[in-house]
Amino acid sequence: MFIRLQLTSKDKRFLNICEEAASHGHINCLKLAHEIGVPWNDKACKRAASSGHLECLRYARENGCPWDENTCSNAALKGHIDCLIYARENGCPWNWKTCGHAALNGHMDCLIYARENGCPWNFDTCANAAMEGHKDCLVYARENGCPWNEYTCTFAAFSGHIDCLIYARENGCPWGKYTCSQAAGKGHIDCLIYARENGSPWDADTCNFAAKYGHKDCLVYARENGCPWNEKTCSYAALNGHMDCLIYAREKRVSW
Repeated sequence: MFIRLQLTSKDKRFLNICEEAASHGHINCLKLAHEIGVPWNDKACKRAASSGHLECLRYARENGCPWDENTCSNAALKGHIDCLIYARENGCPWNWKTCGHAALNGHMDCLIYARENGCPWNFDTCANAAMEGHKDCLVYARENGCPWNEYTCTFAAFSGHIDCLIYARENGCPWGKYTCSQAAGKGHIDCLIYARENGSPWDADTCNFAAKYGHKDCLVYARENGCPWNEKTCSYAALNGHMDCLIYAREKRVSW
């Protein structure tokens, strides 16, 4: 019925047709493209899973389209558990990104499915959950043995998710100087105060970042509680036009 095209997988004129059809759920276009010889690659499955078009994903796989770990991780990232389940039940590989991506966007069902079916995870799962404020994912991960490191606290402070920060610390998560500096840089004074009152280290970057981004309340709190600063405090404040921070720093005799 159709003239079959003589193409190779490197033909740039047609390479993206199948993945675009899969991405937008146009199953008839995908079928036609495949039937006339338009090449496809693993991106077609990845895009179908990312957009939640199970019919396109199924058609592609049943007709020999390759896939890789990105099919599962993209399904988890966007919360398309039906695509994730289909992929795994049909032999699609996965890796730590599946859990990490599920946690990043708070897709608890995808995270639980992945772990209950043997998907690996690493520090990124907890860090991603904390960064986006998905405490339920963070708690689930930790209660089921997921590792974490100081990035969990750093990212929670960076994004201002004090509930995640408190949970992490109360359950033994390590932290370092970046917890305070990132909280100050983003103006999350509640996270900054909590961190310092509970023993988080800090250095001059806490003052520097507060001044750089104009968070005078964080700068004042840090200095009044003994945080060091240096000439960068003034230069950063001046660079970004934060006159109030610059005046405060000079009145307190910081060098410049």
